[in-house]
Amino acid sequence: LAAVFGVFTYAIEKGYPLALAQTMAMNTLVVLEIFHLFFIRNIHGTSLTWAAAKGTRVVWTVVLVITAAQFAVTYLSPLRVVLGTAPVPLFEGLLIVCIGAVFFALIEIEKAGKSIKAPRKEIGTPAATHIARRKRRKRASTPATKKSPLRAFTSNASRRVSRSADWSLRT
Repeated sequence: LAAVFGVFTYAIEKGYPLALAQTMAMNTLVVLEIFHLFFIRNIHGTSLTWAAAKGTRVVWTVVLVITAAQFAVTYLSPLRVVLGTAPVPLFEGLLIVCIGAVFFALIEIEKAGKSIKAPRKEIGTPAATHIARRKRRKRASTPATKKSPLRAFTSNASRRVSRSADWSLRT
């Protein structure tokens, strides 16, 4: 959010028209969201691998559609008139993309720092198994405070069936 307001303030202080400042802020927001999409796709590992870059076709399709729509909103005259946007100069456009790249680098560094401090517990590791056992014990030791009527009915019905089966076996 600071980057969006920062770009808007930068454009106003540079003397650009309000429409251009708003367009630059909007483009910054979209670029940040695209970089955040790539960050969030690999939340537990680095996003800077070839496998992560390949991703899925849907993600790349969405990024291409969003980018095309953003260029249309920014540079096509009919849409500019309707939406009140202004074309962004090349240098400012590159500045916006660089801000997105810096944002991506910062959140990747933060992710790396978190993974060093607290390694992820994989399913099947001794630590994860211990945690799962502790949760099961805790659930088993806490008394059920209220049973649902359906559960009470089905448990009573199953007891009746088992009693009648026991009775028939005895005779």
